[in-house]
Amino acid sequence: MYRDTYYDTPDGQLTDSNGELRIREVTGADGGRTVLLTYKSARVDEASGSKPEHETRVADAEAAHAIVRGLGEVPRLAFEKRCRNYAFAYTGRRMLATPVRVAELDWA
Repeated sequence: MYRDTYYDTPDGQLTDSNGELRIREVTGADGGRTVLLTYKSARVDEASGSKPEHETRVADAEAAHAIVRGLGEVPRLAFEKRCRNYAFAYTGRRMLATPVRVAELDWA
């Protein structure tokens, strides 16, 4: 389970510059928990959509949220997604496939 919260300045400067600031809380099938703070800068090019990414583990999710809010950022988008990783090899290459389910996007 991934719980993502995306932050931006109140006037949307980060979104306008095509950047992203995210706190991700990951809970594994074994109950283990990891918290990641991620900053992505603007796209390198439109064709690939690739963004330089800087990410680090954080020990305390609540403290990370408090720090980001204390710096003036506000939550813009928050959602949970359930992911299942499947590792396999194909033509001698190791691969990872991750189907994702976002409850807010489920169509019945």
